[in-house]
Amino acid sequence: PPTLTPRPTATPQPTATPRPTATPRPTATPRPTATPIPPSALVGSEVGVATGSFIDRLSIDGLRADMSLIDDLGVGWIRMDINWQNVERVEGEFDWSEPDVLISTAQAEGFKILGTLVYAPDWAIDESVPANQSRFDVDAYARFAATAAQRYASQIDHWEIWNEPNIATFWGSEPNATAYGQLLSAAYTEIKSTAPQAQVILGGMAPALTAPGQISQVNFLERLYAGGFGDNFDHVGMHPYSFPALPSFTAPWNAYFGMEDLYAVMTANGDRFKEVWPTEFGAPTGSNQRSVSLARQTEIIQEGVECAIVTPWIGPIFLYQHRDEPGGQNDNLENNFGLAFQDRSPKPVFTDIQQLTGELKSNQTCIINF
Repeated sequence: PPTLTPRPTATPQPTATPRPTATPRPTATPRPTATPIPPSALVGSEVGVATGSFIDRLSIDGLRADMSLIDDLGVGWIRMDINWQNVERVEGEFDWSEPDVLISTAQAEGFKILGTLVYAPDWAIDESVPANQSRFDVDAYARFAATAAQRYASQIDHWEIWNEPNIATFWGSEPNATAYGQLLSAAYTEIKSTAPQAQVILGGMAPALTAPGQISQVNFLERLYAGGFGDNFDHVGMHPYSFPALPSFTAPWNAYFGMEDLYAVMTANGDRFKEVWPTEFGAPTGSNQRSVSLARQTEIIQEGVECAIVTPWIGPIFLYQHRDEPGGQNDNLENNFGLAFQDRSPKPVFTDIQQLTGELKSNQTCIINF
């Protein structure tokens, strides 16, 4: 038989060189989550706007535009008049439609509201009473205050009793601390009975020297304490205007610098834990001989806000007002306190306040040695 030819031995395949093990990538260190800054730490939480009397005459669209303008400033508060004259034109008949709109529109923007209860209807005024008695119907005013506090209990928990009661312009006759104290005491009692958590602010006093038709802030407060009304307010309202000077300018007429004298009266009467609330502050531009330049307005307001923020016995500061009076005259001092012009275009101070309200309170300094 034929011999079988042996099959050739298979050439062994080369062993594959093992691939090097991939070096593992280092695990990325997670970035720390930024801690959000609470709104209460920002300057804006202690700054507000005091609206002018024209705001209740605006259309709903105009009111919303103004509220949006104020919101753009970054402030946390708004001060609004609740006018007794308009709410109770006839004794016992209340019409809350006007403040309802104002308050709901402000609340929609997230503002904390300081409600200022002001101005008596004709039926509630008695011109025949002695000077040391309130010419306004005290019981009727207290009823109005209590009704407002109850109606707006979920929206407002800070109430200011009247506006500039230390001057005849807004008191309506020769000012008298005892007469005002009667009004204050009655309103305080009724508000606290209706809304115990509410805070009552003594009506913001005008900057004044004692003379016919006006009583200085210090004298007015001293007389209130002397009359036994020290337990009828939680904080003291004050309008510390300093224009044309800076708040730090030392002069007897400079109400901003004089806030320390007011606080000294409070301290002397055992109220060092109460605050001075600047419920109006600002400076007017325009063409009046007492007006200031746009640049000076910025300087005054910036210094005033910074010092209020860092002074522990000063409460929220309210800038008067958000824009110039619609239809107002350029030479009318009262018409031109706005942070914006009539058409809502910003003055230089507007941008400055926008920046300031977004800063940390802890970063502010004050050049006044209170």
